[in-house]
Amino acid sequence: MAVKPTPASRPSSPYLDRVLLSLPNPRRLPNRIWPDDDNHRHRHDASSSSSSSSAVATSVPCASSPFCEDAPPPPPVKLSHPLLRALESSGGPATPPFSQTLAQLIVSGLALHRLAAGRAIKALCACPSSVPLAVSLFSGVDDPDAFLSNIILRSYISFSRPDQALAFFRRHALPSRVFPNHFTFPLLAKLFSELGRAEDGWSVHSLAARLGFESDLYVRNSLIHMYSSLGDVDSARKLFDLDLDSDFVTWNSMIDGYVKNGMVDAARRLFDDMSERDIITWNVMIAGHAGVGDMDAAKDLFIKMPERDVVSWNTLIDGYARKHETGVARELFDVMPIKNMVSWNVVLALYARIKNYRECLKLFDSMTATADAKPNEATFVSVLTACACLGDLARGKWVHSLMKNSSGAIQPDVLLSTALLNMYSKCGDMHSAKEIFDSMEEHSVATWNSMIIGYGLHGNGEKALELFMKMEKEGPRPNEATFVCVLSACAHGGMVLEGWWCFDRMIHFHKIEPKVDHFGCLMDLLSRAGFLKVSEKLVQGMPVEPVPALWGALVSACKTHCDLHLGEVIGKKLIDMEPQDIGPYILLSNIYAAKGRWDDVEKVRKMMEKKGLRKGTGISLVGIDDHVVDHNISVGKKSVVFSMLSEMGMSIKSSCTGTKRRAPARSKKMAAALGVATVVLLCLTVVPSHAALQVGFYSGKCNGTDVEATIKSIVAARFARDRSIVPALLRLQFHDCFVRGCDASILLDGSGTEKTARPNLSVRGYDLIDQAKAALESKCAGVVSCADIIVVATRDAVVLGGGTQYTYAVQTGRRDGNISLASDATRNLPGDSFSASQAIAAFRAKGLSASDTVLLLGGHTVGLTHCSFILNRLYNYNGSGKPDPAMDPAFVAMLKSRCPQTSTVDNTVLLDHGTPTTVDNSYYKQLLARRGVLKVDQNIASDAATNATVRALAGGSSSFPALFGGAMVRMGGIQVLTGTQGQIRKSCRVVKK
Repeated sequence: MAVKPTPASRPSSPYLDRVLLSLPNPRRLPNRIWPDDDNHRHRHDASSSSSSSSAVATSVPCASSPFCEDAPPPPPVKLSHPLLRALESSGGPATPPFSQTLAQLIVSGLALHRLAAGRAIKALCACPSSVPLAVSLFSGVDDPDAFLSNIILRSYISFSRPDQALAFFRRHALPSRVFPNHFTFPLLAKLFSELGRAEDGWSVHSLAARLGFESDLYVRNSLIHMYSSLGDVDSARKLFDLDLDSDFVTWNSMIDGYVKNGMVDAARRLFDDMSERDIITWNVMIAGHAGVGDMDAAKDLFIKMPERDVVSWNTLIDGYARKHETGVARELFDVMPIKNMVSWNVVLALYARIKNYRECLKLFDSMTATADAKPNEATFVSVLTACACLGDLARGKWVHSLMKNSSGAIQPDVLLSTALLNMYSKCGDMHSAKEIFDSMEEHSVATWNSMIIGYGLHGNGEKALELFMKMEKEGPRPNEATFVCVLSACAHGGMVLEGWWCFDRMIHFHKIEPKVDHFGCLMDLLSRAGFLKVSEKLVQGMPVEPVPALWGALVSACKTHCDLHLGEVIGKKLIDMEPQDIGPYILLSNIYAAKGRWDDVEKVRKMMEKKGLRKGTGISLVGIDDHVVDHNISVGKKSVVFSMLSEMGMSIKSSCTGTKRRAPARSKKMAAALGVATVVLLCLTVVPSHAALQVGFYSGKCNGTDVEATIKSIVAARFARDRSIVPALLRLQFHDCFVRGCDASILLDGSGTEKTARPNLSVRGYDLIDQAKAALESKCAGVVSCADIIVVATRDAVVLGGGTQYTYAVQTGRRDGNISLASDATRNLPGDSFSASQAIAAFRAKGLSASDTVLLLGGHTVGLTHCSFILNRLYNYNGSGKPDPAMDPAFVAMLKSRCPQTSTVDNTVLLDHGTPTTVDNSYYKQLLARRGVLKVDQNIASDAATNATVRALAGGSSSFPALFGGAMVRMGGIQVLTGTQGQIRKSCRVVKK
């Protein structure tokens, strides 16, 4: 029976009395945790040792065992106990020392002490997998207290396992009669709010009030948050209005409660009543206005904020993103001072949501090129969605490789795995999609749907149907979207009976009411099979109003199956339904044309002209190695393309005259012709398009002086006496374009400028640019930019160094920039030890492809580098004290002779030891022979994503000049300043001289 303490023995209070009375066996409480002196501990240890020795020879009475119900109070424990110290230094629950120490705690009986058990339970709760062991340890503790139960509750909640937290509370904490403290109630409030258990939440509040904890500020704030999360704003407001102390958390919790429940006006009134606000208050109120779409009010608050953090920016950007105001959201994103992962993900998700997939991928490339942000699971969901919708399998595989090489930082959940599976299935790689599907431990409905539609889109309706039947047996219950996928798969596979069966099963077995999408799929199935009359009756008998798209699909099917009468009837009906839609007119015109009714065709055309309807030009996008070719080419180029296409068309037509047996040959010729057309388009659109850029920009602008000829003569004279000017200018242009764009900023002198950056130590050729600039300034002052001199001089040097076949046209019209910092060079230039994926990301951020990465890295490294860049690789790679094992030993020895480890002179080293002054493909051959000087170059030779390109370039010497020329031209289009941007510097070394 518990003894109520007297005032003489210790302080008394109603709370302390209730605590002591609630204990089941207070006499077993140790009278102290730390003994008064070490002598007491030694005497107790000796006594315990004697008892233990006698226990070996005789039977031990229950009273002397710490595990018996009637055992005496356990001995006091000190924090300096060897086992507790060993537990602290063991390294965590996943290590063998921890397991050994924990076993000794249990065997010795120390695990019965709350102090020792608390240390062990706290360590176990740091890892989700070991929390059940902590619960077992809790169950063995005599008279566990709130501290121990709070640790376990907090761990379950923090690991997003509220159900297990509730189970522990009911099965262990309550039966042990653990008396709650002021830390327990906030945990319970959070638990029941997450589970949506309003009645249990009320009980927690009632208990807190009875025990006197309602006035505790921490408890009260938690209860306000709980009621708000459960939708009971009135109860939250009653707590808020109590005449008790409040802090910023109290006010913020109430404002957040109003916002969460859509009561933004009430939240704003409370916000305006506050005499002082912290940054969280402002952020919550901005989120409230943004959540209801009132972006004017949100922006007004954002402007008035005394200080802003990254959450403030993210909240405003997210608000504009929700309203699809892409321009404003992107503008805010670009100017925000600090970006975190949420910032990037909001804009990436926005581009994916509005189906601007290419901008989504471009932004992702920019993100991966910066060291500040590391992609997480949400990032990859948006990027993989973009890859899937663009059908960009190569990019999708690269993104997948980034996920796998994240060193465990990316743990794919169901959503991310489904996005990855969806990417592979939409891109046609069903084998990889199946591998992802089979490797998933859990499948959502969306996962099954993605696999089913993947099989259907690629003509494998049988597998789609098999998977659907497997889903019915093993997976979650199919939803409406599932049947859209199944019916679409049946339509693509011509499986009419199976489609009817699925439609019937959806209605009668799964009790799903068919929507317009389901009728559309079924009508498509019937129309493809030629059942046009049945399709018409199906549309007419639909319980919902048929949309025009259904009738349009039926008209198209009528034309395909030559049922022109039905097509004409439905086509006229469609025109009546949507007189301003050009589609029905085109369909009806095509039907008349198929019947030879040219007068009627002309009537339809005149109707279109009278109503001002005009059909947009069809566009075909052709993707070649990350470059998309569209119809936006100049008139001159169009004439060339159309001429070539006309000739190819005549050839195709002439090849089609013959028997049906010649169809395969015709198909091959058609494919070849289309391939040639694609290459022609690619070649014609390889030059970047800028408003003021054009070939021959300076013609007639320099007082009769041929600008490009002047530059070429200076380069040729230098090349005659110093062939190393070729790699020097290549590196000069490369470094200039990658830092701030092709704006000649690299030439600027001054403290902390780009020229002083460590990556630029081996850049040369400044004097040649100065010489050309001086020559041109004497002819026409302030006309030719330093940026154009770099590009033209580099082109001429490359032509001289690579032979006559190495010719390409560069556009001029650039202007000079005036910002160039060493920090920009360090941040933007590819690192000398970059992995292949990092290098590709850096190049893609500049609008260049993976093949451009290989071409430009291999091409621009025909120059020099300093020993300081490679010393670690030669002498202490990754701290091993040895050279990089990826390097050829003989090559290492040769480099060491040039770069002694103890030398005080930073010598230079040739990067291309084959033909160092010639722009050719010899460097790729050296990379395959493990003779790459920089780690980044060796990485592109060994990485699976780039190895094939390196090998192709190493073996195809004749194609390298043209390929490299195209890459140089594309690089010359990075962030070009033209028109009214930038300036024409009088001196390339300084601004405004």
